[in-house]
Amino acid sequence: MIQLYKLLPLSILISAVFSLFGVRGQELLPYSQIIQASEFGLQHFPAYNRHIYDLLRSSKSLEPYFPSFQISPVQFDEKASFNIAPSGLTKSLGGLAEVFLKEKGTLENAFLLYQNQDYVKAEEKLISILPSTSEFGDKATLLLAWTKYKTGQHDAALSYAKAGFEAQHTSTALESFYLASFILWKSRAWQEIVEIYRQYSTSREESFWDARVSLIQAMALLSLGRWKTTSDFINKKDLHRFAHAKYFHKFYEINSIAYFNQKEFAKSLENTLQAQKLNPDLTYRKRLNRAIAWQYYFLNQYSYSLDLIRKSLAFSLIDDSDETRYLQLACLVKLNHWQEVGKHLSGINKSSVFYQSAVFLIQTNAEPANTDSDLLKSIQDVRYDFPEMVFKSSLKKGNLHFQNKRYKRAEQSYLQALSAGVNSTEYHFAHYNLGLTHLKLKECEKARRNFAELLYSLPPKNHPRVRYHLLYSLYGLNRTQDFLKEIENVQLNKLSRERRNHLLFMHGNVLAKTAEYSEASKMFFELWKQVGDTKAFEAGIKALYHDRKFDKALSLLNRKSSPVTSITTDIKIRSLLNTNRPRQALRTLNQASFKTEEQIDLILEVWMANQLHKKVISQSSGLLGRSLNAPKRFLLYLRLGEAHYYLKQFTASKNQFYKALKTASTPHQRTAIQHNIALIAYYSKDYQSFVKEADAILAKKRLSDNIRYSLTILLVDYFELQRNIEKADNILVSYVSIHAYQRPRVKLKRIELHFDNQSFSQCFELAKDEDNAESSVQQRDRLLLFGFCGNQVRKEEEVIEKYQAEISLTDNQYRLREMEFVLAQSYFMKGDYVESHQRSTILISKDLDKEIKENTQILLVNNLVNLKEFDTADVELGDPNRFRHSVSYPEALKLRAEIDFIKGRPDSSIKSLLRHYYLPNTTETEKLHNLIRVCEILVEFKRISEAQKYWKRIDEKETLQDPKINERYQLLARSLRRPQS
Repeated sequence: MIQLYKLLPLSILISAVFSLFGVRGQELLPYSQIIQASEFGLQHFPAYNRHIYDLLRSSKSLEPYFPSFQISPVQFDEKASFNIAPSGLTKSLGGLAEVFLKEKGTLENAFLLYQNQDYVKAEEKLISILPSTSEFGDKATLLLAWTKYKTGQHDAALSYAKAGFEAQHTSTALESFYLASFILWKSRAWQEIVEIYRQYSTSREESFWDARVSLIQAMALLSLGRWKTTSDFINKKDLHRFAHAKYFHKFYEINSIAYFNQKEFAKSLENTLQAQKLNPDLTYRKRLNRAIAWQYYFLNQYSYSLDLIRKSLAFSLIDDSDETRYLQLACLVKLNHWQEVGKHLSGINKSSVFYQSAVFLIQTNAEPANTDSDLLKSIQDVRYDFPEMVFKSSLKKGNLHFQNKRYKRAEQSYLQALSAGVNSTEYHFAHYNLGLTHLKLKECEKARRNFAELLYSLPPKNHPRVRYHLLYSLYGLNRTQDFLKEIENVQLNKLSRERRNHLLFMHGNVLAKTAEYSEASKMFFELWKQVGDTKAFEAGIKALYHDRKFDKALSLLNRKSSPVTSITTDIKIRSLLNTNRPRQALRTLNQASFKTEEQIDLILEVWMANQLHKKVISQSSGLLGRSLNAPKRFLLYLRLGEAHYYLKQFTASKNQFYKALKTASTPHQRTAIQHNIALIAYYSKDYQSFVKEADAILAKKRLSDNIRYSLTILLVDYFELQRNIEKADNILVSYVSIHAYQRPRVKLKRIELHFDNQSFSQCFELAKDEDNAESSVQQRDRLLLFGFCGNQVRKEEEVIEKYQAEISLTDNQYRLREMEFVLAQSYFMKGDYVESHQRSTILISKDLDKEIKENTQILLVNNLVNLKEFDTADVELGDPNRFRHSVSYPEALKLRAEIDFIKGRPDSSIKSLLRHYYLPNTTETEKLHNLIRVCEILVEFKRISEAQKYWKRIDEKETLQDPKINERYQLLARSLRRPQS
């Protein structure tokens, strides 16, 4: 039998994806719409400049000194401690034991050598066991890691310890993990400890871990400054399991430090007291008494703190240092015991930072009416020279200047505070307030830099407030794309209602500027519901109009509760026109209290909607004979240009737009009209004029983003029509290298360009690159093309890896079914017909668009054919005529032909091949294949005379263009020429 010709369903995938991203011709696209007269006056959305300035002030609750606490040293075990107990046979026979005990004996001998510190010989024996996959091999790996550690080869030790994570016995794996963590702890590789802990925890039950493993992890997290993560980690542990461990108290000590840095002082105190209770060592208690005294202080339990200090000093359980004296003084200040304050101040070394901290604390909290005047007089001239105190005093001065609206002086004070070079817990106060000062000074770029830097230095709980100001800075700078990117990170529920309202209006404005009208309308209407702002309602209706959601706009406008203004009435009429209700629009216009001259452009638009173009031309021409102001004449010229355009009088249309150009009052209007002229040239196929006009507009220094984008993309379409793909590609490359507006869309356009022109390798490489600014929709469009083009260049492995990760993101349903189809296709290309069949079977059962369902059905049949399940394939395919109006029809005919051939139905098979042959889009190569295939089938069924009839239609020269086809042709020729039995 002639070998079955394998059908790779590339044509399916081509047709499916081309239907989604097909080559664009001259259809009117969103980026190439003529700017109409009706759009002028509706482009601008109200500004929103209100803002909350929440200055961070140093007050009595803010301290000039905040202590830090470190973990006390931990002496971990540095010896191999796991279950290897040399037997009596090994001890007595030595090396001979290896003959009888084999691997077990070798391991025991190696352990004895290790204990005797003969690490070189121990290593030799251990290496001989390593190929083993038994428990002896696992233990040998661990013991070898200890041997490497003992000889100072820490990198090698770490490598062998990590290999031990996969040990069969939990105890061996645990000891391997402990050794790896211990080595990393000694080298201060905190982050790597956390990473290997995560790796190990995915494969081992937590209940098997001992105190050492958990303790090292907790210390690593604390050393990284991840305070909350540290406390969460410890609190999830069942610490009572570790009560026997000599390190037990350490968990509470670490937890107390973590809570202290989170300023959760009550929890910090609770854990410190527990740690002290579990370890009665006097040196340890002395160290913890310092922390406990501070914790009482920050809990406002000043008397408890004082009592603890005094008792500890009496029993020498605390250091009699300047810090301790400062803490005593601070407690007295908070308790308003001013008579004792002076005495304690004199006990602090004047050259220490604690003295200046004490002076600052006294000055900040003192009230002249009940404070010792001599004390205040003695400290009034103290000059701060410690960086920490320079920072504090400068911050205080800056806040005072800000409150008195002396913003330049406030800026100088904050800059002085920041230049002090300290790592104060209040450092961000000055940074934050400096940003507010720059906003007051309308220096938005400086403010933006301040708040952007703060996001990297502040904990997440402070981010909502900082981002609020950062967004206001970006809004003031009109950096729309950066604003949209940043607002995605804002936690609105963490902001006050007023702040949320501010952001809603700003967000709506920015979305409207970037033509994201649907989202803009949501923002505006949300604001209208919350505060009843009429401007917000008007802006929301405008956004709906620009988004062409006219029915939704009309539904809202027809509600009794909706405000009625000249703007909302205007939009209502235009929405009626856009929903093909011109008569209702006219009635609404007549009922409105508009003056004819003020709304002449709207009347003309109603006439335009009724296709009364000649009447529009007549009325507009007549009105132009009056003494109208320039704006009215401008709109009338626009209307005349539109009317002539719809009458396909392109020359007249251009002339009117040129007149509008002369009366335009703003650069935006002039550029918009030039844009219209260029588009008319394009759609009237006057490509030479179009290119000239487009180049002239794009050469302007000041050009709106949307017009630049529109003309750039239309130029690309033009050069693509001219088959000058290189020029089209260069235009896109040049655009993205300079401009940020719609950058992800332009990059996607470039990918589509190469896709449309079947430059699949280039398409695939471009589609690999992500863009931080791309939306989830754009990302999915790019990934779909990535998958298609990847299959075309036989990169199905990369496609499978990427798609499996992407499809697991079940919250994103956009393009999901198409991607599932392409993934099933990738497995087919890989030759994994079982997996492809399973995926296509699952996909076909889902709610699919007609085209995807048909293509999936064809893929499913193709898999069945390749799996040689011909009966099932026959039933699944059915009558190919059901695909007649689908892009899958050619493939269905080819599959039907092959299945019928296999099932012994040659006439039906040939009939399908000939149907495919005569389809209008069948290529010459496919026609040649069909004729050869018909002959092959007839020869197979010994119908030689019929085969020869089709044979005569084949031109041998054409077969030479494809080696595979020529090979089949020559084989067929030999079959037809030799005598048949």
